[in-house]
Amino acid sequence: MMGKVHHTELQKALLSIDDKTYFVRYTEDEGASKAHMNYELVEHKLMEHGLDGTDVPSISKSTLPAHLKPGRDIKVVDSVKSGVGRGERELYISVIKPLFDLLGIEHSYSKTVDEHSIPTLASQLDLSRDHTIVVLGGDTSIYELFNGLNAGYNGERHDIDVCIVPMGTGNALAVSQGLNDEFESIVNLLTAIVKSPLPLYKVVFPEGSKVASTGSPVKEMTFCIVVSFAIHAKIVHYSEKPEWKPLGAERFKMAFAKALEEPQGFKLKVSLKRPNGEVEPFTAREQHAYIDFVATPYLEKAYRISPRSQLASPELYYVSFADQTKDELTKVVTQPYFNGAHIENTLTEYKPVDQGSTAVIEIMEDNEDRTFTCVDGVIVSIPNPRGKKVLIKHFDTSGLHYAFNIVGLQ
Repeated sequence: MMGKVHHTELQKALLSIDDKTYFVRYTEDEGASKAHMNYELVEHKLMEHGLDGTDVPSISKSTLPAHLKPGRDIKVVDSVKSGVGRGERELYISVIKPLFDLLGIEHSYSKTVDEHSIPTLASQLDLSRDHTIVVLGGDTSIYELFNGLNAGYNGERHDIDVCIVPMGTGNALAVSQGLNDEFESIVNLLTAIVKSPLPLYKVVFPEGSKVASTGSPVKEMTFCIVVSFAIHAKIVHYSEKPEWKPLGAERFKMAFAKALEEPQGFKLKVSLKRPNGEVEPFTAREQHAYIDFVATPYLEKAYRISPRSQLASPELYYVSFADQTKDELTKVVTQPYFNGAHIENTLTEYKPVDQGSTAVIEIMEDNEDRTFTCVDGVIVSIPNPRGKKVLIKHFDTSGLHYAFNIVGLQ
């Protein structure tokens, strides 16, 4: 006999519009994927329900923030395969569109159909005007957006203001911005009056490098979250197995267990190339279990990998765990969940990469499978790797003729 499925009905107050408070009502089913969570926007008059409006922000057509005012080109892009997918979870249709309609916000809406959808949209943007892009997706969606823009545009400088509604698995950007769920992000979308450019970074690969999933050649990539090697890149690679995708964050635990079955101790030499051209060792460590160059404090909710990072500050941090036993590695890999406790572990190296300098990672491995490099969720492999070098550096965006801003970031 099958056990009874436990349903939990919840509601979350969002904001008030014209003396009415709007809630999202939804049901969580025990053991069910978030893809099957239904949302419903519910309207209440404030006084009838004992609310005075002070607990939620208030907005009207006349007080819309600049990124939502009439005349803006506003696009909503729904990356439907991000995270656990959508299933019945139609957040745009159930919540965002009704709120936009109430506030008279004219916009277009599109769903992704494949991995080319967001890069194509970005490449077709008219950069001679301001845009607001609302992204329902994960970190890779943001990566695809800024990498798809026409970097050769040289007209008058305009703003591309991006609002993130986290629907991915890790959601490092949103969490690092202080937005812990889709509801907080919708409030940020509708009420935030500040924005800040998103710091960007470049990674340059040696000749012959390719995207592991497609085989497409790659020479240079722009990123905003992390470049990782060793077991972290392996975890991301294995977590993309199609049968694991619906499992959400749980799939990372499964991928970690699989990666632990393989030999550790990835051989990488890390040096620093100064602006004057001088190259010096950055660390004496040449075998790493885990190594990141990270720009965000969090890689996922509660996983505080770089406590000193600030999303709006253009600074990369190096995080490395020494080669160690499986039990020791399991312990240190979980310590970021405890408010970044890993940085006090003697097996951890943690320090900033000087802005203006280039990190040089020389690969001392012979097997291509041990060269996997994760760039904001995209896995790159390097054939015939021994002696080849990967370069990581800050990307000076002052030469671009557009500003790539994150709404609510300060």
